[in-house]
Amino acid sequence: MSIPSEPIKNGTLLTITAEIVSIEPKGFIIKIHNSETDETFEANSVREYAEYLIQSVNQSSKDNFVANWIPSPNARKYDIDLIGMQLGMMQEWMDKELSGIEDDGDISEAIKED
Repeated sequence: MSIPSEPIKNGTLLTITAEIVSIEPKGFIIKIHNSETDETFEANSVREYAEYLIQSVNQSSKDNFVANWIPSPNARKYDIDLIGMQLGMMQEWMDKELSGIEDDGDISEAIKED
C-alpha cells in the first residue's frame, strides 16, 4: 500500500494490529486486533494472518487500511525470524502476481492460474 500524499481523515482508516506470542514448547500464535470491529483473532500461521487481513479489508467500510506489528515481548527470536521470512516470501509472490496483472492488463488470466 502506498502512503497517501494527503493526511487520512479520522474515521476512514482500518487498522489491523498484530503481535507474535510464542507457545511452549514450539510454535506461535499471531494475536490480531481489528480497529473497525474491535474484534480480536488468534491466527496459528502466517497464511491464516494474511487471510484474516484480506477478509477484514474486503469487509471494511473504511477507505484505507494499515497493518501494524506491535512489539512482541513474548516471542522467541526464532518465531519472529520465521514469520518475517514467511511474510517476505508472501510479499514477493503477491508482487509477482500483481506485476503479471499490470503487464498484460487481463485480470481474468491471473485468476484462472489459481
